[in-house]
Amino acid sequence: MDTLREYLDQLLFVLLPYAAAVLFLLLIVARRYRMPPFTRAWAIERASRPPRRNAARLLVGYGVLLLLGGHLLAFMIPQQVRIWNQEPVRLYILEVTGLVFGLTTLVGLFLTAGQWIVNAEVRRESGPADWLMYLVLLVSVGSGVGTALFYQWGSTWYAIYVVPYLRSIIKLDPDISLIIGLPILAKTHLISAYLLLAFLPLTRVVRPLIGEEPESGQKKTGSTLTTAVLLIGLGFSTLALVPRLLSAHLPGSDQGYEPKQPIAFSHRLHAGEMQIACLYCHHEAEHGPHAGIPATSICMNCHKSVTSLISEVRAEFEAAKQEKRPAKKLVSQELAKLYNALGLDDKQQPDPTKTPTPIRWVRVHNLPTFARFDHRAHVGAGVECQRCHGPVETMERVRQFSDLSMGWCVNCHREVNEDGVDGKVVHASNDCATCHH
Repeated sequence: MDTLREYLDQLLFVLLPYAAAVLFLLLIVARRYRMPPFTRAWAIERASRPPRRNAARLLVGYGVLLLLGGHLLAFMIPQQVRIWNQEPVRLYILEVTGLVFGLTTLVGLFLTAGQWIVNAEVRRESGPADWLMYLVLLVSVGSGVGTALFYQWGSTWYAIYVVPYLRSIIKLDPDISLIIGLPILAKTHLISAYLLLAFLPLTRVVRPLIGEEPESGQKKTGSTLTTAVLLIGLGFSTLALVPRLLSAHLPGSDQGYEPKQPIAFSHRLHAGEMQIACLYCHHEAEHGPHAGIPATSICMNCHKSVTSLISEVRAEFEAAKQEKRPAKKLVSQELAKLYNALGLDDKQQPDPTKTPTPIRWVRVHNLPTFARFDHRAHVGAGVECQRCHGPVETMERVRQFSDLSMGWCVNCHREVNEDGVDGKVVHASNDCATCHH
């Protein structure tokens, strides 16, 4: 179940945003040049039912513009939003204002749906694409209103959690660690927003973008600049999507999984440059089935004295020498996280104002619950860590190197039974009950 949930998170919050962007641009190009499904017959059929202006649609239109404007503003200045919300009165003003706009839009959507049910003329004027958009918009606004009603201070956690995630999407380095713990309503709000982006070209909203004249029989004029912008946008979106598709995996296969950790521990530095043995930190691998996560006390064996990179320390000593002052004690940003987790102050003494908290490392290698792997047997047989985990000493951030499938394990057992391990004869079992019992 956990593997399936992780797969869905990758699908919905990593692949879907890029797929929606690519689909948006493809449909824009198709509509601009009357390609399927936007044929001439489609344009004539659209022209036969011009948009109706009424109070319900005005409520929806203005409501969506105000909500979208608020989201974009918070996206651009999240730090200012957090500062604004530190004052309770201002926080209440922002929350209530957003809720009012959301409820206004929701009322407009329900009124529009009611008109469609009771008015045959409205039904004739509205095509399937319009109502598909209204349905997705209803889910989006409804989930947003539900989040505001049942989960307090949405504007604050939007600035803290959602904005960094959205910016990581734009930077082509998606980080979903901040949003996977959000409530289902908030996740639904995000997913529906991506779907709205994907199907937006089916509506009249994009007319200014494609240079399409109002459906009144006038000839549509083209624009070389618009065409160039669309093609460039489509190219960049495709470049962003293709690597994500290539790195996608089916449930149960996490090869290439490389999650961000709460502390950016560099195996390249520790196991590579410093040549610290794997078993120094993961000593339980010699004595039990699990390699284990090193206790923070093991970290402090070195980092009680080593508080920053040696290059930074040397630079500080040189600067202090030239300025004729005592050298400052440097603490790197990542080691500061370690000291805070231990509840220590700047002098590495217990700080009564800090509560020691466990470091929530993200597990990289996950086997199904019906499979059993014993590190002790493999380490005892002389199998190197790199055989399963790959060249960890070169990895800045650890990733799953092998697919760890049953076939991969069985083939390895067959190979070592023939060739041995470092010249030593071994008898690796291929009995089902060895791993499944």
